[in-house]
Amino acid sequence: MDYIISDLRSHFSYAYMTSSGYIAICIMVVFFLIVGVLLPGRKTVDKICIAILFLYMFGVYSLTVLMRDSRYLDRSVVVVPFRWFTMWKETGKVTMAWLALENFIMLIIPGASLGYLFRRFGFIRRILSATLLMAFFSMTIEYTQFVLNIGVCELDDIICNTAGALVGAFLSLLVRDR
Repeated sequence: MDYIISDLRSHFSYAYMTSSGYIAICIMVVFFLIVGVLLPGRKTVDKICIAILFLYMFGVYSLTVLMRDSRYLDRSVVVVPFRWFTMWKETGKVTMAWLALENFIMLIIPGASLGYLFRRFGFIRRILSATLLMAFFSMTIEYTQFVLNIGVCELDDIICNTAGALVGAFLSLLVRDR
């Protein structure tokens, strides 16, 4: 738990906006426009859910892109799946496991929100739409971190984010429409 708190503190120690922040915000706006076009109906409850989703997603994007410093010397891409587990077993350090857990938890709420908003879709289309949209969002974050040289582009992050979104989409099935 201490690792999560120290990780959050390190994010807040950097400037809120860099010169490349404008590019990152533009990518985020395009993502939300795509989501807005895909939504089938808009009741008051849906509008509240959308507002909460957008605020939460902006928070996620701020922590993963906007509040990061250009602290990496080389751009790098790690395409080894489940590297966090291998590193944890080899070194005994739980840091990588905490990162994987953070990435998993990060997109549960948006996955559930989109699953709820796509409730008029059939079961499979509802789950797939929410999960794939969040997978695309995760890939957008990783791509932006790579291009702006503000983080390591990791396949593990995409896998854990997508798994969290999938769990969230399934959790949305528990919510009944009145």
